[in-house]
Amino acid sequence: MDPKSIFSELQDEIESGELAPGSVLKQESIAERFGVSRQPVRQALDQLLGSGLVVRRRDRSLAVALLSEREATEPRDSLPSENLRTPRKIIAS
Repeated sequence: MDPKSIFSELQDEIESGELAPGSVLKQESIAERFGVSRQPVRQALDQLLGSGLVVRRRDRSLAVALLSEREATEPRDSLPSENLRTPRKIIAS
């Protein structure tokens, strides 16, 4: 199994709630589950980290991001436009 497939599977599990926010993701366990070495798992976790679905904790472990952490890392253009305030709206309020 390649890193892209592992990434997709973990992404689906995070987005569906199967992997709960705050769940610690251990490379060894994931590698064993998918029957691969830790290298493709590490690459998949790096992608998840970059996407904001996973965060690095103070103890350097990786965990599923809490909803507020995920929202904080979402690009602004993915937010509904009605939630964005323009300077004109701010001045008028």
